[in-house]
Amino acid sequence: MNSDQRKLLCVVVVGVVICGFLGSVSGVTNQNDFNILNDFRNGLENPELLKWPAKGNDPCGPPAWPHVFCSNDRVTQIQVQGLELEGPLPQNLNQLDELQNLGLQNNHFNGKLPSFSGLSNLQFAYLDNNDFDMIPADFFDGLSSVRVLALDSNPFNESTGWPIPGELAESSQLVNFSCSKCNLVGPLPDFFGKLPSLTSLKLAYNGLTGDIPSTFHDSMLLVLWLNDQNGGGMTGSIDVIGTMVWLTQAWLHGNQFTGSIPDDIGDLTSLRDLNLNGNQFVGLIPPSLANMNLQALDLNNNMFMGPIPKFKAVSVSYASNSFCQSDPGERCAPEVNALLEFLHDLSFPQKLASEWVGNDPCQGPWWGITCNLKHQVSVINLPKLGLNGTLSPSLVNLPSLLRICMGGNNLHGTVPANLTLLRSLRLLDLSGNNFDPPLPRFHNGVRLITDGNPKMVANRSKGSPSQTDGRALSPSPINSPSPSMNSPYICPSSDGDQPPLLDSPPSPSGGYTLEKPENSKKPKLVVIVGSASGIFLGVLLAIYCLSKRRETKKAPGGGVIHHKVSSDPRKMVEIAVADNSALETKNTTSTESKTSDWLEKDACFIEAGHLVISVQALRKVTNNFAQENELGRGDFGLVKLAPDRERSVATRLAGTFGYLAPEYAVTGKITTKVDVFSFGVVLMEILTGLVALDEQRPEEQRYLAEWFWQIKSNKETLISSIDPALDAKEDIYESIYIIAELAGHCTAREQNHRPDMGHAVNILAQLVEKWKPVEEADKCSGIDITLPLPQMLKGWQEGVSQDLYGASQDSKGSIPAKPSGFADSFTSADAR
Repeated sequence: MNSDQRKLLCVVVVGVVICGFLGSVSGVTNQNDFNILNDFRNGLENPELLKWPAKGNDPCGPPAWPHVFCSNDRVTQIQVQGLELEGPLPQNLNQLDELQNLGLQNNHFNGKLPSFSGLSNLQFAYLDNNDFDMIPADFFDGLSSVRVLALDSNPFNESTGWPIPGELAESSQLVNFSCSKCNLVGPLPDFFGKLPSLTSLKLAYNGLTGDIPSTFHDSMLLVLWLNDQNGGGMTGSIDVIGTMVWLTQAWLHGNQFTGSIPDDIGDLTSLRDLNLNGNQFVGLIPPSLANMNLQALDLNNNMFMGPIPKFKAVSVSYASNSFCQSDPGERCAPEVNALLEFLHDLSFPQKLASEWVGNDPCQGPWWGITCNLKHQVSVINLPKLGLNGTLSPSLVNLPSLLRICMGGNNLHGTVPANLTLLRSLRLLDLSGNNFDPPLPRFHNGVRLITDGNPKMVANRSKGSPSQTDGRALSPSPINSPSPSMNSPYICPSSDGDQPPLLDSPPSPSGGYTLEKPENSKKPKLVVIVGSASGIFLGVLLAIYCLSKRRETKKAPGGGVIHHKVSSDPRKMVEIAVADNSALETKNTTSTESKTSDWLEKDACFIEAGHLVISVQALRKVTNNFAQENELGRGDFGLVKLAPDRERSVATRLAGTFGYLAPEYAVTGKITTKVDVFSFGVVLMEILTGLVALDEQRPEEQRYLAEWFWQIKSNKETLISSIDPALDAKEDIYESIYIIAELAGHCTAREQNHRPDMGHAVNILAQLVEKWKPVEEADKCSGIDITLPLPQMLKGWQEGVSQDLYGASQDSKGSIPAKPSGFADSFTSADAR
């Protein structure tokens, strides 16, 4: 080969080499993409799991590196899911600007998650189930093409949590967003309800708060997970759920959602899985929900009420609710239905929904409901509870109602006209609300209180007629004070105390319409219970602490004793005592001041309208008021030391050990509940015949109240511990149980668990009502029951002496042996 040929061959070889080199350069991966992938590998603690060539520099190939996918020379996918890789990601990952699909799920990547800002081509990002501990604020910027974004189970910003940035709202192509267990906090962003393509939203196990935004109305979502939010969880109603007709799965359990299930829930015909467990839902189960063909329905641990319907769901659970019955398909009692309709118009307040459980309002714990001895609802006592809504006409289905106390709430609308059909009604207190006029016209004897209703006040100021003709007690004048919610004559206190379980029926003259005397103070009531001939009787001795100027009136058959209180010359203790002919001969017109020696001289004033008991009889019964016959001396009335209008006052400790309430013994602070405690101890003494504190008794019985609490719940033990002097027969066992229960309530350790004295009066008054010689009505037909009690007593005495004991002129055989402790001078004549 000559020299020319050799030169030509060299040129050809060089050309081939150059062409080959240029061709190889055109197939090499983008250098920036290669650098990022190399950083990705170098940051891992176990890069060998990737199986990438150690000295390779062309991830796109051929051959391409494992788990890497390219288009031309640009990386478009990285799929390393489930390889157990561990380590941080390079912070410049967002420079892979052609990246479309990133699968990093189910590894152990940690550290700060790099920003994805600017990855406008990214469509799928699976970062879930890793250990990333921080997410940058600009992570979601510019993700205009993303369709699936999964961030679940990463401890992002664990100490503070993080809200979902508003920039995500620009991701209009987003179909599936999941971020369960990733420390989200704050409200649920409303833009999720506006994203046109979003069909799956999973945000369970975070710290979201607030309600479901109204923007979710008519949302296209198929799957919604908002369950198990920490720190109280989400709140508000779920009415908007009833409009999301495309839903197939809704998990709302483990929150604080309230209100009722929307009636239009049945419109969600595609729904297959609904979980409402562990919320505060109330109300009745809508029939539309019961008729849905669900695969799974969980209603556990709420406050659903009413009957349990028969569900069509394949799997359904509804434990721990407030249903009236325990089996599906069973109906509630009529009174329960009426009360549930009443609650419906108040939007089922949670305080009542949680307490009104079961199918008998008279067996508790129906907060604010009182029943009479016939187990009929007689009182609805719900003042000052912040109730919202209207007064339900369903109350007409409770014909035994005596009192409806709804003062101090936020009720509106008109008063239902059909309530005038409640013939037993004696009090309707609607004060402090926002009712609209006009008022219905109620029957005679109903006291209607409407003070504090602005619209009614405005209506009166325009000259509208009001009920003032006397047929029914008219609304209180505008300038008159509203009745105290604590008055035992109106409604028992609802400030944390359970109202009484029993209630007194109205008096023949239209009871519960007691008007306070001018300048008078709220009365304190004391009940003294005694026994005779084996019959357990209650004698009500009403002791009123009155603040008024001394005025005396003569009234036949009535005796009232006034004793001046040294701290205020206008204050007097008024004791109503029984009729005594000797009283009628006293001078009752004198208005001069009396001193404390009046008692020894049997001096008294006469005043009409009170039950009267002989002073002489009281003197003889108590052996001239000897100390040994006093119960709780020094305890009752301690609260009178409190200044006017104050509920409590701190004083120097005074009183009798055994009767002292625990909080008073410790703090020296007097409240009305201190007297209630002492009264409860007295009831225990009456039942057992034991004194409050006796060092001679065995240690477990030394303190009566403590021992009584241990035995009162066991009926057999209780009856065996009753004072033999009571000669208790089986027919009065029920009364004994009631009084024992009352004594227990009165001596509750926590003072706010004790009732008011009005409660005690109502309970004991029922026992007095029970004891009536019903079978002997004809024999007493000559007595006018409308007369004052002294005159009725006199007529009864005459009837007894003439008729009841036949020809016998000596009735001593019917008089029991005189109980111990009575003075020798006390005779049967005194008892009469």
